[in-house]
Amino acid sequence: MVGERSGWSNYTIQNIDNAVLQNAQHVAAAKSAEINKAYQTLLSPLKRAEYLLAMRGFQIGEEEKLDSELDVSEFLVEVLEARQELENAETEEEVESIVSRNKGTMVCILGTFSPLIVPLIRPDTS
Repeated sequence: MVGERSGWSNYTIQNIDNAVLQNAQHVAAAKSAEINKAYQTLLSPLKRAEYLLAMRGFQIGEEEKLDSELDVSEFLVEVLEARQELENAETEEEVESIVSRNKGTMVCILGTFSPLIVPLIRPDTS
């Protein structure tokens, strides 16, 4: 009977060890997935901005994401058109006009987004 008990005891310990090992593997896989998701968020400026906004309580819905994707497409078209204009410019005055127009657009964009971004960079500690 003692020999049977010792065998049963070893079998139970092995089962417990296997269960602990499987649980540790599941926890490690979940943490690895979480780290990979965080890394992907950091790689993408858009995802990083969405995360920072979410941390401040601003949630972006799917509709806003679709709108922002359309805005990004429109923006890329504008950038490509500006590059094409620069390539086709034949005089220095044409180049200066394009550069001036682009600077004006950048000032406008920065003026719109600065009040939204600065609090994320420098949160109010009061």
